[in-house]
Amino acid sequence: MSDFSSDVPDCRRCGSCCGPYFALYVEADDEERWRREGRADLLDRLEWERRRVRWDQTEPYDAETGKPFERCVFRKTAMDGRILCGIHATKPRICRDYPPGASQLCAIYRERKDAKG
Repeated sequence: MSDFSSDVPDCRRCGSCCGPYFALYVEADDEERWRREGRADLLDRLEWERRRVRWDQTEPYDAETGKPFERCVFRKTAMDGRILCGIHATKPRICRDYPPGASQLCAIYRERKDAKG
């Protein structure tokens, strides 16, 4: 949790926190829920990423193509430019519970940190 946890702002829907690839933060209870929900699409994607994604010193990449992963594959852009979750109703718990401004992933966190000096 960050220094800013006492003042949780509204999410801007900028997508900064959607940077990490999907499989990185999926927990066992997420997988169990998807099995109960019959979400073979999510389980298949999870297994695909676990087989193919590797890390170099700074970022994840596809071991087969060598291309870096820049964001979660379920991140969608709305007509108005806001970033939305394509699996919002059943997204991983870490995504559901993520408070805006909570870490370096979030633009709000970085702005607050810069403002503090």
